[in-house]
Amino acid sequence: MTHLFTFARFSGLSTTRWTALAFGILAMGAAIGISAQQPSGLSGIRNVYLLPMPSGLEQYVALKLSENGAFQVVTDAKKADAVLTDRIGGDFEERLEELNAQAAKAVEAAKEKDKDKKDKDKDADKVGGNDYSNQHMRPLSRTHGTVFLVDRHTGDVLWSTAESPKSTQTDDLMRAADHIASRMADAKGKAPKK
Repeated sequence: MTHLFTFARFSGLSTTRWTALAFGILAMGAAIGISAQQPSGLSGIRNVYLLPMPSGLEQYVALKLSENGAFQVVTDAKKADAVLTDRIGGDFEERLEELNAQAAKAVEAAKEKDKDKKDKDKDADKVGGNDYSNQHMRPLSRTHGTVFLVDRHTGDVLWSTAESPKSTQTDDLMRAADHIASRMADAKGKAPKK
């Protein structure tokens, strides 16, 4: 530090300014080092639940995600780390709350079932979950080509992309799904399988 003060005297800058400059450089170096060590937002995401999308796009995305191996597609929302959706906002937040509430109900029902094995039929009714006529199984609205990966627990958008199929033909849906799945794998830092 004494060299800094000696250099400050000969450079014409005050010791206070040189000290502030030195600490600023150190702080920037520390910030760069910390940000370089932080993992990607998708590195901790393994299981993904897909909400219904127009034209059944989620089916094609599920196929491509399964093929590339970067993520595991789950059909049970309570097992998911994140939710893939084509819509965010108030309607999505309500749906996410429903999914989390259903997951909590399922956990509670499982605990009750373990405590009272005599009432198996009653506990099975509480678990439910295979009723596809439920409101949470319908698409929220038409998509405009945006897809969002949302943390199921926090509601934070972890990743997004814009990819709109040219038409509702199978080839166009498959192409869009392939682009979405490849971009997700790239964002996670895992090269998709070919």
